[in-house]
Amino acid sequence: MRRFAPSPITSLVDDSPRYNLGESYGRELDIADLLADGDAAVLGAVALSYATSAGGRELRQLLGAKLGVDADEILITTGAVSALFLLGLVLAAEDAEVLLAQPCFPPQRAALDGIGANVVAVRTRFEDGYRLDATELGRHLSTRTSLVAVASPQNPSGVVIDRQQIDTLLDAIAMVCPRAFLLVDETFREAVYGEGPVPASFAP
Repeated sequence: MRRFAPSPITSLVDDSPRYNLGESYGRELDIADLLADGDAAVLGAVALSYATSAGGRELRQLLGAKLGVDADEILITTGAVSALFLLGLVLAAEDAEVLLAQPCFPPQRAALDGIGANVVAVRTRFEDGYRLDATELGRHLSTRTSLVAVASPQNPSGVVIDRQQIDTLLDAIAMVCPRAFLLVDETFREAVYGEGPVPASFAP
């Protein structure tokens, strides 16, 4: 039977070392670990059935209220990779380019490569603390750019992009490729150290 070749990302879940000294991802949680007092009763009323193609209205309303956007601007997918794949299919037309800041979530690059997207990768450097230079990234934009993808916090360094950098990038996109979209991956936005403040979402 044909099988996918092993990769560093699949080895995180496919291999079972006797001692995991790296602890590169959090310990496995039970549902009970995620519930606050009273949540169990609320979840008990959730019907496990098909929702609309955009996702359950109530869930989208809750997310919209949290992120400061309208529920109709939210699409629920079955995980980040599904969302990235859909974005690639919609925005990475045959003659278009996707500008990708790296390092990034490995399946993000794999999804784009898998659909044959023209990826222009710009690497942040260890010597610069993996900080995104929006001006440098903007130099790689072209009239063919349809999607610009960054992450905040960046995966795997954890470096956060500030609002000024995003504004600089948006200004460059408006000048060079005004029809392009900016994707800011905020998967780990709430993963702050201790009681540190959670940065605001860029969604609004």
